[in-house]
Amino acid sequence: MQEDGRTFPDGTHELIVHKCEENTVFQDSCRYLKLPFLKGNQHGNNNQAVKSTKESFWITSFLCSTKLTQNGEKLK
Repeated sequence: MQEDGRTFPDGTHELIVHKCEENTVFQDSCRYLKLPFLKGNQHGNNNQAVKSTKESFWITSFLCSTKLTQNGEKLK
């Protein structure tokens, strides 16, 4: 979801994979959720660079929902 409540547009998106230690316990889940998740479009407050293509993967999305929207005007 985008910060304004819309879903991301249909299409292909390159998502970032963050390495975490196997035994890591996230005391503050908000900190984890603020990490950037779209390669090339750094969302969140963390400016970590993606070092290789092995640290990302591609997905294709197509929204079919009666509750979610990609149109910001419908949220007003």
